[in-house]
Amino acid sequence: MKPTKNRFFCAECGRTKMVFETEKKAANFIKFNSAAIEEQTGYSPKRTYFCIACNGWHVTHLHDFFHVQSKTEEVLYLFYKEKEQKTLAKTERKLLRKKNSAKKYETKKLI
Repeated sequence: MKPTKNRFFCAECGRTKMVFETEKKAANFIKFNSAAIEEQTGYSPKRTYFCIACNGWHVTHLHDFFHVQSKTEEVLYLFYKEKEQKTLAKTERKLLRKKNSAKKYETKKLI
């Protein structure tokens, strides 16, 4: 029987999932409940995985682990990329200001 206390909405996949605090707790859940769940649903949880959106462990019936970039990872990647571009643009503006001020100083010196 599935527990109801640890069911939360996972923003990553957009549905309610069981969330476990540790990998060990999730593995124990699989160990003791997989047969009952398979009788009810036809699927049996096979492995655990860590979800960065929930900051917890989920269980899945899929055997293979294939890493697909999650929505959260994609947003973080885009955020850091944007932040890096802004930093580079700021550095370029500083260099241009220094270059322009040096030219102004040279022209004043000549006059």
